[in-house]
Amino acid sequence: MDKVKFLLALTLAMGAAFGAKSQTIGTVPISEINAPYIEIVGQAKLLKIFEVTIYADYGQIGSMKEIRDGHILDDNGKRMAFNGMMGAVNFFAAYGYELDFAYPLSTGNGLVYHYILKKRELE
Repeated sequence: MDKVKFLLALTLAMGAAFGAKSQTIGTVPISEINAPYIEIVGQAKLLKIFEVTIYADYGQIGSMKEIRDGHILDDNGKRMAFNGMMGAVNFFAAYGYELDFAYPLSTGNGLVYHYILKKRELE
């Protein structure tokens, strides 16, 4: 019976190792980003005013064509949406970031929210 338990545990561990994906900014896993600051920019969806789509910039975006490099992608590679900007802030808190500064900008399509996140100091 011990061999069966061992094989089951080994199978589960291998499945987790090979099947595990992580959230990314573009193609870079968020856990591997070593930037002291990240800016997240969000705008409410047209028909879902409490849901926002965001992109994150930690210095990788150099032009408007590169905005797609800032999309937050889930485990399946699909763009993530958040329940408000605080949902995004709480998401990044799990990766060691905290809100440092926030400001809205008015556009023809409504407000665009800019949140600056700072990597927490390890104590």
